[in-house]
Amino acid sequence: MLRPPLYMIFVILTNILVKNSLTLTKIFVKQKFDKKEKINL
Repeated sequence: MLRPPLYMIFVILTNILVKNSLTLTKIFVKQKFDKKEKINL
């Protein structure tokens, strides 16, 4: 028998982790590119 609450919690946690990693990657890439060329803000 599946437990919907635990599954939902797992999905939510995964989504949060993915969002955080994406934002961190965005910030890192932005800083990296800002050093090379300041065209994109």
